[in-house]
Amino acid sequence: IYQILLDHTYIFQNVSITVSGQTVTATGVLYDETAGAYVSGATVYLVQVLSLKDQYTGNVNSVTSGTTNSSGQFSLSYTAPSGTNPSNYYWGVYYPGVFS
Repeated sequence: IYQILLDHTYIFQNVSITVSGQTVTATGVLYDETAGAYVSGATVYLVQVLSLKDQYTGNVNSVTSGTTNSSGQFSLSYTAPSGTNPSNYYWGVYYPGVFS
């Protein structure tokens, strides 16, 4: 029997992703449930989900990233290329090991 102990269990809280014209904006908070604290200085990625098949395996593209502030908050913004309609895609945020 093996026991895996996690040093940290990160989760996303209050994530909001909006599409307005060519711009996709994601905001939210990264929280460490183990430590009971917000995660500061973490890199969070905005991803474009190309397909919902195969549980996202190989079906996401990272389009931009940003760093959480001292309160664990992040705000990411991406402008899609001309001729692309961001409303035709699913969008998510990603931190290694956590997808929302």
